Amino acid sequence: MMRFSRFILFIFDLIFYFLTYIFLVKILNRPYINIIALLLFFIFFIIFWYFRLYEIEVFFNKLLYFLRLIKVNFYSFIIFWALWWLLLKSQWPVASRLLIFATFLLFGIIYSITIRLFVGSLFLKKVNIYLLLSPKHKRLYRGKLMKYGKKPIELKNFEDIKTKVKSGLLFISYFPSDKVKTRAQMWEEYYSQLFELKREILGKRVKALFFNIYNIELEPDFSNVYLGEIPSLEITPSLRKLYVSFFKRVFDLLFFLLLFPLTIILHPFIFFFIKLKLGSPVIFKQIRVKKDLKLFSLFKYRTMRIISGTNESDVDEVHLNYIKTLLSEEESTEFMENEVNPVEKKLRKLKNRGEFDLLGLFLRKLSLDELPQVFNVLKGDMSFVGPRPALPYEVKIYPTWALNRFSVEQGITGLWQVSGRGVMPLHTSLFLDCYYSLEQSPSLDLFIFIKTIGSIFKISKVF
Repeated sequence: MMRFSRFILFIFDLIFYFLTYIFLVKILNRPYINIIALLLFFIFFIIFWYFRLYEIEVFFNKLLYFLRLIKVNFYSFIIFWALWWLLLKSQWPVASRLLIFATFLLFGIIYSITIRLFVGSLFLKKVNIYLLLSPKHKRLYRGKLMKYGKKPIELKNFEDIKTKVKSGLLFISYFPSDKVKTRAQMWEEYYSQLFELKREILGKRVKALFFNIYNIELEPDFSNVYLGEIPSLEITPSLRKLYVSFFKRVFDLLFFLLLFPLTIILHPFIFFFIKLKLGSPVIFKQIRVKKDLKLFSLFKYRTMRIISGTNESDVDEVHLNYIKTLLSEEESTEFMENEVNPVEKKLRKLKNRGEFDLLGLFLRKLSLDELPQVFNVLKGDMSFVGPRPALPYEVKIYPTWALNRFSVEQGITGLWQVSGRGVMPLHTSLFLDCYYSLEQSPSLDLFIFIKTIGSIFKISKVF
């Protein structure tokens, strides 16, 4: 039902967009230009998809839907006019600005908050809802969301998922065991429950929405459903094998062809200033751990007076002790079930080290030291999106459950980088990496890729 509803929503968007456009052409007596009509619809479709407005559960939260519609129209407007100015100047004399503005008004706003909202809400009423929630979460569901969906089927325990859940939406709470005493233990058990749930729903037509008050700390902007202030964490019934094994690599190569020409002008300047300030080598190879715990040479611009990590046996003792400190923070922080017990968010990277100079700090703040890693992507050692490849001595002290992050291709940017931009507690970051290993998808990769562009400019947090 949910897959069918996404398709119907797309068909409604397609039909009403072109009906609106043709109607406005007739009413305003303006020329119909195929390329402009198609380009504008394609932009609307991509932005709708990016903000997850084809997911049926978004209609649980009308305010969230309206807020995302505002963003859809804003970004669609900016992108369309930018592309028109760059690529379609030849159409300027005959194209109608009034027609385009009216299309945004009628389709982007009026249609989307009336017909589209009605159709989406209608489909939501047809979707099966299953509840395996804690008493508190169940009260929140009944008070906030129940009126928008079908009468829910309540489950008694995890075993009921095997026998009673067929298709629809599963609302499920994290239930901590008695052995969970610290935040670090909570993240381990939480990931284990997500992993088990993924196995249970594989092949079923059901999407699971997991609720844990600590989801708040994950800053999941991609969440569509909230119980009070608690965002959901999604688990889907697909491994997306075709995307992971083929299309992800295709997209990496396409992104390389797109981005390298845009950044090539930066390389001569970076090369010159590093050579002037730090000498040779300008680019160095650092041993990192990639998918399946294999080693590879990661390319980086030099940002320090010393060179570390060129051999597998190299250990930066200062950095290693810092990672141990980060790991110990959540290991010593008490877990509280009904409220978040926060950890001081320390920087993921070291600052104020004597080996840095002003140029190195500047390159790190803007992540320009990582530009050569596009060649690692070209070689196939990495992807553009995935958990960041760790140093060998870091991996040796990771908790065992966190090694699941190496079941996927490592990347230049990842989910925790755009969620906290280097300031999340380390166990929390490792959890997000492991979550990505379960749920990597085209939409999640696109979300991370686009958010990375914005997060790069939050320079004050990165060292």
